[in-house]
Amino acid sequence: MWPLTINIALAVLVAASVATDIKLRKIHNAVTMPAILSGLILNALNDGASGAMFSLYGILLATGMMALPFIMKGIGGGDLKMLAAIGALKGPEFVFVVFVAGGIMGGIIAALSLNTRAKRKASINQIKNMCLTFGQGSASVARIDTQDSSNAIPYAVAIAAGTAVAILVAPISLF
Repeated sequence: MWPLTINIALAVLVAASVATDIKLRKIHNAVTMPAILSGLILNALNDGASGAMFSLYGILLATGMMALPFIMKGIGGGDLKMLAAIGALKGPEFVFVVFVAGGIMGGIIAALSLNTRAKRKASINQIKNMCLTFGQGSASVARIDTQDSSNAIPYAVAIAAGTAVAILVAPISLF
């Protein structure tokens, strides 16, 4: 029973996050925080203390993987919490696949959204600048221009695509 409930919670989380990110460019805490708590509780009910640890490892892995993109202002806090909620619900292996597949899908979506030559040139310059300053301790110089919302993509869409990939490969153990 609990695995079905977890999958329903995952579907609600992803659908609500995508809808609000597309419409408002924001993923609300009212969506992510209950999903994180639900993941912890449902996995604990399903497998006791090891179920709770499974959720906690998923949260920690998601947070760790999204920390640098968040610090560099490449993603928002809602994106980080959305992935942490996925980790709470489905665990570390699943959230790792979502992160990798979502990153690939985000890159594809971003490339497709660069529909004008001026946007492409500006984005290439931002990426070049980010690469040149990476590791020099200056995240403010390296970050992508987040003031220009025309270059921003709703990253929940990429995370949702990564979730779909993870569901497809879930029967295959990666580790």
